[in-house]
Amino acid sequence: MSSVNHLQNKEPKKEKQIRIHKPKTKEAKKDKDKKENEIERKSDVLFIGCETSLMCYDIMENKTLFDREITEGVLSMSCGRFSTFTDPLCLAGGNCNIVGIDINGEEKFWTVLGGNAICMALGYFEQDNINALFVGTDDFTIRVYKDEEPIYEINENTKIVIIMPLQDDYFCYGLETGTVGLYKGKDRKWFKKEKGYCTTMELRDFKGEKTVEVLVGMSTGKIILFDSNTCF
Repeated sequence: MSSVNHLQNKEPKKEKQIRIHKPKTKEAKKDKDKKENEIERKSDVLFIGCETSLMCYDIMENKTLFDREITEGVLSMSCGRFSTFTDPLCLAGGNCNIVGIDINGEEKFWTVLGGNAICMALGYFEQDNINALFVGTDDFTIRVYKDEEPIYEINENTKIVIIMPLQDDYFCYGLETGTVGLYKGKDRKWFKKEKGYCTTMELRDFKGEKTVEVLVGMSTGKIILFDSNTCF
């Protein structure tokens, strides 16, 4: 009797659990690399726009983070925080469109244009502390974006070759015919025709008189300092 009770009270043997290690798929490895990239990203990166792709290169680690196909090509770029997107984007302008790519090579923004994106820059528009995208195209139009549709358009008489948002809601632009102009929000302050075409521009208080001036560099080698209010 005691032997029977002994058998009844004996605990059953636990079954051994065997873990099967499945080989990692490409998708799993990609997700792992993405998480590591998000955690470890502390250094600046270099974006390179090519005829059919956009490359992101880590200059400190000497490695390519991604090389994404852009069939329309990359004619201009601007990188930074745009609109209400949480993370910075690389905004690449090409043949009649703009695409926004994050640090992981994923598309976060896309919109169509009426022409090719010749020049682009990020900056404030109408002082709302939200970065807008200024785009100059070869269909003679300046467009300002905070979403997929432009919030403002300016029609010119020739191709826009440079555009530069400046401080205090100003932005400057240059045309291929040599015209240089300055806007404050939607109001054009002035424009002036010069020889050659504009290659660079900056807005600062160069004279130290608590007023701002526009410094413009031309393709002819000439550097011109304009008063932001009168252009003289």
